[in-house]
Amino acid sequence: MVDYPSATEHEKSFGEPVLSNIRDEWGWVRKGIEEILAEDSHLNLIPEDVFVACKTQAAHLWTTDEGFVITTGETDMITNERTFLVWLAWAEKTGNNVAVKWFKFFEDQAREAGFSRFEVRTKYPKLGDYLTNEMGFELVTAQFARKITDG
Repeated sequence: MVDYPSATEHEKSFGEPVLSNIRDEWGWVRKGIEEILAEDSHLNLIPEDVFVACKTQAAHLWTTDEGFVITTGETDMITNERTFLVWLAWAEKTGNNVAVKWFKFFEDQAREAGFSRFEVRTKYPKLGDYLTNEMGFELVTAQFARKITDG
């Protein structure tokens, strides 16, 4: 479990993302998750998987007036390096990338929680270009997949 500041510690009036309870926000967050899943057939999960991950604190829901970001952490089994992962992000207004807009906020949260890497995964080449050209990210790997068929 990672100890992040609660909603009472970060005032929503500043517009910063607030660590939120998935149960309290489920009505609108579920709709956002469904939109994300409808756009990306490679995400092999259902909204309830995300709910359980947040409820068990394997992932964390951050809300803003514009949308939400769900983060989680990964630990490299060889190096023990901890990675802060932006797992899902959704904005009510298309093109308003909440994770990019609040990158500094999330980077600070990751640092305070002891992470040494920050990772974003996307299927959108334009976002990848922006992350590498404007934000100092590097492309670490590209994943290619193909279904195995009979014969």
